[in-house]
Amino acid sequence: MKQLLKGLLIFVFLFSFQALYAQNPWLPLMEKDGISIDYRWSNEKPFDRNSQLELRLRIRNSNDHHAHLNFSVDFYMGPLLHESSEEVEICLNPGRTLHGRLNGVYFRTTTLTNEQIRSEKFKFEINDLVVTEAAACD
Repeated sequence: MKQLLKGLLIFVFLFSFQALYAQNPWLPLMEKDGISIDYRWSNEKPFDRNSQLELRLRIRNSNDHHAHLNFSVDFYMGPLLHESSEEVEICLNPGRTLHGRLNGVYFRTTTLTNEQIRSEKFKFEINDLVVTEAAACD
């Protein structure tokens, strides 16, 4: 009986995390020189639907060599550039994937509300993505 209850609790625990993350699937954004970038919008605080939305990126290196990336993220309202992130520099080992908050690949706008981000006028872009082969990652 104890093992059945323990198994049921583990199942419920795992299923709740699956349900939590299934609500925000990764969406493909772009591919360049063996690097693929997916994105999703998630709340800063997972259980607070009113917390600030964050743009989280998943970046994969499918090359057989180290890759050095430089880019920034631009946020637009309509045709106007509203805000830009600082330039990001990342080095990825061959076959490695970096995920959103876990690896610090997330962006928050400081001036737009969640309602503005969810509006049809809002868009974002990866700006000036440069991918170069690197000898190694530090």
